[in-house]
Amino acid sequence: MRAYMDFMRQNAALLAFGFLAFFWGNFGQSFFIAWFGTPIQQDLGLSASAYSLAYSVATLGSAASIIVVGALIDRVRLSYYVATVGIGLGLAMLVLANAVNFWTLLTGFFLLRLCGQGLMPHTGISTMARYFEHGRGKAMSIAASGTPVGEMLMPLAVVGILAWVGWRGSWLLFAALVPLVLLPVMWLLLRRIGRSHSLDPAQAAKETEGETGAELAYRRRDVLRDARFWLVLPVLLSGGFLVTAVFIHQGFLLQTKGWSPEWFALCFAVYGAMHWLGSLGMGVLVDRFSARQMMRVCMFPTLLGLLLLIPAQHPLMAMVFMFLAGTSMGATAPVMGALWAEVYGVRHIGAIRSLVTACGVLATSASPLMVGLAIDADVSLTSMLISSVVLLCVVITLSQFAFTGNRAPQS
Repeated sequence: MRAYMDFMRQNAALLAFGFLAFFWGNFGQSFFIAWFGTPIQQDLGLSASAYSLAYSVATLGSAASIIVVGALIDRVRLSYYVATVGIGLGLAMLVLANAVNFWTLLTGFFLLRLCGQGLMPHTGISTMARYFEHGRGKAMSIAASGTPVGEMLMPLAVVGILAWVGWRGSWLLFAALVPLVLLPVMWLLLRRIGRSHSLDPAQAAKETEGETGAELAYRRRDVLRDARFWLVLPVLLSGGFLVTAVFIHQGFLLQTKGWSPEWFALCFAVYGAMHWLGSLGMGVLVDRFSARQMMRVCMFPTLLGLLLLIPAQHPLMAMVFMFLAGTSMGATAPVMGALWAEVYGVRHIGAIRSLVTACGVLATSASPLMVGLAIDADVSLTSMLISSVVLLCVVITLSQFAFTGNRAPQS
């Protein structure tokens, strides 16, 4: 803990920037938007399927867009980039607050998923990768802590705000916070960062990697040709794939197991806490052993949780599963953030990260649909859990063969 405190004091502005980028990205995450689903459907007169369609199409559109827009962080001055993303996030909130039909809702969701779920965390993690070489794991974990902190605090706040001003008033309030809080704070932090670091991405990469950086200046097309990238990507995306399906279809899980929603809500707090602690702990391990080593083990807690969940009937096992899943999800963030910088360098980290982010969004979009179809087809929960265990075993095994030798891409 002392190492973390010293590290935070020495790099306060950069770490605060990364943390805030992740925290504000929570406005576009599924766990937050889900609180507004029922009142939006009722007010706009949309069926559950129409609402889901708008959300899914918006998510897929944001995944496609981030591949292009996310890569711009490698060429655009950081202050300009984060200001644009922040304005886009505020605009998304305004569009949602004034949504009157399916199409305006779709537009609001698209901007919110792109700028919130996608580009805000992308900005945070790319910045940590670009500006840190020593202590990169700790930087990633501290920045990524913005997500679990939001998971713990924001649902409590949104319940009160919804009751106070309704769903439209809530999004108007959130939109007002962008120019009043987000943009000024980010500007102040970047002004302080600019005193000791270049805000130009190319110059910042040179400062971080020095003369050896040119050896690792791999572009996105090089990564796509690297067979090892495709070996490791599934294990890093598997956590979000599985956990999103559990969260979206928690009603099916609770009904089958006979667990109460109130108890599962308490388990969410445990999940958020372990998400946070898992991230902090893995940050230290990444700095000590490297992301290439730690990516081989980060999904073992979720694998154990699924194995325990298959025969589980006691409500306490729900908390055990959320404990283990939260640990894995927290551990994955610093591993995934540091791995690409270790292997491919930071010169084009934005382009590489945007590719990974797009794949992650597609994965989290696909799993709820797949599970929904399985439920409609009367596939049992036990069968789905066993299939998940098999899937996880396969992707963990594949990851053991990735990045075992030198750094040069293998096609």
